[in-house]
Amino acid sequence: MDNLCGIYSLINATRIVVGNSLDLNACEKLLVKCLSAIEHKQCPLNILSQGTGIYNIGYAIDNVIRKKYSVKKSKPFHRDGNVSLNEYWTCIRTFLNNSKNRAVILGIESLSYSHWTVVCKATPKQLILFDSDKMKTISRGRCSVKKFTKSRPICMFPAATYFLSK
Repeated sequence: MDNLCGIYSLINATRIVVGNSLDLNACEKLLVKCLSAIEHKQCPLNILSQGTGIYNIGYAIDNVIRKKYSVKKSKPFHRDGNVSLNEYWTCIRTFLNNSKNRAVILGIESLSYSHWTVVCKATPKQLILFDSDKMKTISRGRCSVKKFTKSRPICMFPAATYFLSK
């Protein structure tokens, strides 16, 4: 694994929000711009070995994606990440179902990995993903917003969640 899931999530979310106007060439250029934007904050070799942190994800959204594509960003749980799974899931569903061209970037963790992914659709029981690691869905019954356990091996972080729209 190359630990670029954070950067890839930025590209994937932008593709959803901007639509078909983002071809492969534009995606490659956006990837380079995002990496260039955060390289003064985090050494590129550290990104490859440690991944991209929440502040660098936000920095790239603000300084590259929002400027180039007029994308709107919100972090509804930035100040209060202490929400229930039900409240978090409902907020994601409401946001995504309210309009087209919306995406949610979220950080998840399990016993064996930390990962950034993109949610493009949400049902009462599943999040449908556009993911760089080929994950297709996250089932609600396997999730927690507090800590991962044997019965709920995926922990999602509301405070590390970005809502993007046009």
